[in-house]
Amino acid sequence: MCIRDSGNTCSSTTVTGTITVLPDDKITLNTANNTQSVCESTPIDDIVYTLSEGATGYVFSWDNNSISTQVTFTLTGQTLTLSGTPTINIVTTTLYTYTVTTTGVGCITQSVSGTITLIPDHKITKRASDNDTQSVCENVQIAPIRYDLAEGATGFTKTWDDFSIDADIIFTQVGQLLTITGTPTIDVVTTTVYTYTVTTTGLGNCKAKTVTGTITVLPNHNICLLYTSDAADE
Repeated sequence: MCIRDSGNTCSSTTVTGTITVLPDDKITLNTANNTQSVCESTPIDDIVYTLSEGATGYVFSWDNNSISTQVTFTLTGQTLTLSGTPTINIVTTTLYTYTVTTTGVGCITQSVSGTITLIPDHKITKRASDNDTQSVCENVQIAPIRYDLAEGATGFTKTWDDFSIDADIIFTQVGQLLTITGTPTIDVVTTTVYTYTVTTTGLGNCKAKTVTGTITVLPNHNICLLYTSDAADE
């Protein structure tokens, strides 16, 4: 019991406590390349994030898991790196989206995302019924030679080993179909082989494909009078 009287005070009691404030998670992109486009079987440029404040780890997901074993995340300290080489065989340009969500001390997490656009290599295929090693006479039309462009191939370039035939043989593209037609009008004196080369062009300058064929031009027949004599009439 405390008796208060003049000049006396009672003893005071003190208690203490702590409030610990935990930071929210933070993840920061260090490289401005989280929306990349690459060709099949080509490494992506490393995408680097830094974890900070309350973030100590991560979880990630893809919208399409077919790429998940080829392009992966690695955490070293607080540095998170996405790297790898997509080797998926695709037939059309395909977009893959990833999402990274921080883990840590239990406060508010943060999520970031990015995309890897995979571009297919080029493809060119000759129609099975067509002949790309033809022989024709002068001034005779060749049978059409058709090629289908596919996957990353959207156009073509052509070359000849001898361009003297170039004006006579026409390469025409309609949509994804390339057709070779024409009539060699070259005046040849001996059987002559002309070789063409077609190289695909297209998306992302990915792996082009090349095909070749030959047009053999046969000379028309000629008969020449080499010698005359009036001796038999004498």
